[in-house]
Amino acid sequence: MAIPREPRTLPLDDSLEYLYALRRFGMKLDLEAPRRLLERIGSPERGLRALHIAGTNGKGSTAAIAESILRRAGYRTGLYTSPHLVDFAERIRIDGRAIGRRDLARLVARVRPAVEEVSRDRRRITFFEATTAMALLHFAEQKIDVAVIETGLGGRLDATNLVRPRACAITPIALEHQKQLGRTLGAIAREKAGILKEGVPVVSAPQPPAARAVLARRARALGIPLAILGRDFHARLRPSGGFDYEGLGRSLQGLRCGLAGPHQAQNAAVALAACERLAERGLRIALDAMRRGVAASRWPGRLEVVRRTGQGRSRVVLDGAHNPAAARALIQALRATFTYRRLLLVFGAMADKDHRALVRPLAREVVRTGGMAVATAPTFERSADPRSIGAILRTARARTEVIPSVPAAVDRAIRAAGDEDLVLVAGSLYLIGEARAHLLPSSTRRPVLPGPV
Repeated sequence: MAIPREPRTLPLDDSLEYLYALRRFGMKLDLEAPRRLLERIGSPERGLRALHIAGTNGKGSTAAIAESILRRAGYRTGLYTSPHLVDFAERIRIDGRAIGRRDLARLVARVRPAVEEVSRDRRRITFFEATTAMALLHFAEQKIDVAVIETGLGGRLDATNLVRPRACAITPIALEHQKQLGRTLGAIAREKAGILKEGVPVVSAPQPPAARAVLARRARALGIPLAILGRDFHARLRPSGGFDYEGLGRSLQGLRCGLAGPHQAQNAAVALAACERLAERGLRIALDAMRRGVAASRWPGRLEVVRRTGQGRSRVVLDGAHNPAAARALIQALRATFTYRRLLLVFGAMADKDHRALVRPLAREVVRTGGMAVATAPTFERSADPRSIGAILRTARARTEVIPSVPAAVDRAIRAAGDEDLVLVAGSLYLIGEARAHLLPSSTRRPVLPGPV
C-alpha cells in the first residue's frame, strides 16, 4: 500500500530523535528489509545514474573528488556518504551542499510510515537503512543527473547495494569490522566485491594480493572489465608537488588535488578512472572538468588543517585514521606534507578497534619527535576507555596524559604546542567530529545529537 505523499512533518529535532532511535536495531547485513522499504516509498533507486564506491580507506575522499568532477562537468549531483562529522545533514548533499533542515525533516516524515510498516513484519529497519532510503528519495525528488554513493558497511549486503550503478570503484581494502565482514582479508574483499554487477565496469585502487585475487575472480565471473591503479591507469607524483594522471584513455599533467597529502593522488586517480568509465557510458566529462574538479575537491577531517596554535608555523590537523592501515598512511602523509618539530597527538577510538595496531605508528612518531600524547574519548557509547588507550600509548614509550573530554584534550595539546609543533587529532571519526565542532563552532550547524553514527 502506498504511503501518503505529504505526511505530517515534525520539527527537525523530533524527526532526528526518531531516526536515531533506530540505532537500537544495530547494524544488519540483509537486503530484504531495505528493499521492501524502498518499494513502499516508490523505488526511488530505479533509473538513478550512479557511481557506487566501496572499500576500507579513502572511500569518502574518492567520493568527494568524483562528485566535484561531475559537478564541474555541468551535472546536478547527489552525494551520499557516512558517517557525518558534526551535522547529520552532511550525509546527503545536492550540488555540494548539505540538505536543508526543512527537507531533512520532511524526508523523515515521508519515510517513517514505510519504516514502521516494514518493521511490523519483524524485519526491523536500521538507522542506516532508513537514512539510505531518505537519500535516494531526495535524489529522485531533486531530479539529479548523477549520484555518487558510498557504501556503509561492506558492500554485498549493504543497503546502498540496491542501486544499479553505471560504474563501481573499490578503494584500498584492509582488515575492518571483522565480526561482521569476516576474519580474513579475502573474506572482507568478498563483501566489498559484492557491489560488482554484470554490465557495470569497475576501477580499483592497488590492493593486497588476497583482495586483488578476489576482485579479479568476481569481475571474471561477471564478465566485466576491472581496471587497477598501477596496472591499467597510473598516478605519478611530481617532485615539485601535484601528480600526473595516465588514465584509461585520457591523460592529464600537473594535477593539483584540493585534499592534502600525497596519498590523495591515489584517491584522485581512482575517481578520475571512475569518471572515465561514466563517460564511456554516456556522460560528457571534459578534461578541463576533470582537472578543475580534482583541484576544487574538499573533504573535512582528512588531513585537514583547522587552525594555527600560534603566530608561527604550528598547526592543528584532523584526520579520521580509524584502522591500522590508515594510521600508517597518515604518518607518511604528515612527513610528506608538513614540517614540524614535535608531534602532539590527541587520540581516541571505538572499543571494537585493534588499539595496539592503530596506536603503534602514531606513538612512534610522537616518541621520535619528543612530543606528547593525550588519550581521550568521544561522547559515544561505543568509545574505548581513554585509560586503556593511555596505557597502550605509555607502553609504546609516549609521554601521555588521559583527559576524557575531547574539547579539554584538544585544548591541552594546543597549550603544550610551540610555534614549530604540530597538533594531530586522529582516530575515530566520532573524535574528529567533536574536535571540529569545538575548533570551528561557527563553520557548522549545531549537531542535533552528539556524535555521528
